[in-house]
Amino acid sequence: WISLPLEGDSWFLRPTAAYRYTGYSLDRGLAQDLGGSSPSRGQSILSVDAGLFFDRNTTVKGKDYLQTIEPRLFYLNVPYADQDDMPLFDTQPLTFSWGQLFRDNRYSGADRQADANQLTLAVSTRMIRQSDGRERFSASLGQIRYFDASRVLIPDRETITEKGRSAWVADANYAPTDRWTIGASYQWDPKVNRTDLASVRARYLLPEDGVFNVGYRYRRSLLEQVDVAFLYPVSPSWSVVGRYYYSLHDNKTLETMAGVQWDSCCVAVRLVGRRYVHNRAGDLSNALMFEIELKGLGSAGQDTRRALRRAILGYNRDDLYLVPPQTATGQPTPPAIDTVNDASP
Repeated sequence: WISLPLEGDSWFLRPTAAYRYTGYSLDRGLAQDLGGSSPSRGQSILSVDAGLFFDRNTTVKGKDYLQTIEPRLFYLNVPYADQDDMPLFDTQPLTFSWGQLFRDNRYSGADRQADANQLTLAVSTRMIRQSDGRERFSASLGQIRYFDASRVLIPDRETITEKGRSAWVADANYAPTDRWTIGASYQWDPKVNRTDLASVRARYLLPEDGVFNVGYRYRRSLLEQVDVAFLYPVSPSWSVVGRYYYSLHDNKTLETMAGVQWDSCCVAVRLVGRRYVHNRAGDLSNALMFEIELKGLGSAGQDTRRALRRAILGYNRDDLYLVPPQTATGQPTPPAIDTVNDASP
C-alpha cells in the first residue's frame, strides 16, 4: 500500500492505494473439492478518508469544556474478483458496527476480500474537560451509501449487500463521574423500519486498577446477551477476576471465567478456570490456565493475560477504549469511542 496523509489543525485527507494478493497451496482432497490446488486472488483497494474538526470553548456547571463537531467522509472502491474457488479457513463476516464504517473489508482473515463501491458519511461530537482532557460525553452517527451491490459473500452465513443505504449506526457515551461511564449503541434500518442492534453498557473503575463491566446486547434474529465481567483487587498484590456471559436468545451460558492473580513489580502469577463455547455447534469446553510471567523477559504457561484482556474490558486499565483492528492495507483507522465488543462465538 501507499498513502499520502495530508493534515492540518482542522482537517485531514488520507488517500490510499493498495494491492492485495492471496494464494494457496492445497492438498489433494481440498483441491478436488475446489477445482484446483493453487487458487489465488489479486485486487486493488482504493480509499479516501477525509474529515474536518470544529471546536469551541463552552462552560457547563461552572467547568470549562471543549466541544467538537467532527464530520467525516470515507470512500472505498474495490473491484469484484471471483473467489468461489478459494477455501474458507478462518474468515467470518465482521459484525456491523461503527468501526466497520471505515474498514476496507467486511471480513476477518484473508480468505475473502469484499468488492465495494461505497461512501460513508459520519459525524461525531465530543465534550472534553479542559482541566485534564477527560472526555465526558461523546456521540457519533453514520451510514454507508452503497453505489453498487456487493457480489462477494459467504453462502449460508450472510446475505448480499444491496445497492442503497446501510443501517444508521449511532453510538454515545457519558461519564457522569470519573469512575462511571455509561454507553449505548443503536442501529436502525430505514429500508424496513426496524431495529437491527441495540446495546447498553456500563463500567465502574474500582480503586487499585479494579474494574467492573456490565452490558446487554441485542441483534435482530441473531443474539440477545448479557455480559458481566470484573477485576476486583483484594490487596495491592492479590486480585480476583471473573466473567459471566449468557445468551438469552439460546438460554445458554457462552462463557464463565473465574480466577486469581498475584502481581508484583517483576513477577505475575495467574490461575484461571474457564468454561466456554469452542465451535459453531455451540459445544462447551473446560480449561484451566496457569501462567508465570517474568516481566520484561517472558512467561511460561498459557497466555492468561491475553484471555483476560479479551474478556474484561479495561483489564489492567490500559485499554479503556477499544480500537478497531487494522485494515488490510495496514493503515489503522482512528480510535472508535468505546465501540461495542460483540464477542459472540
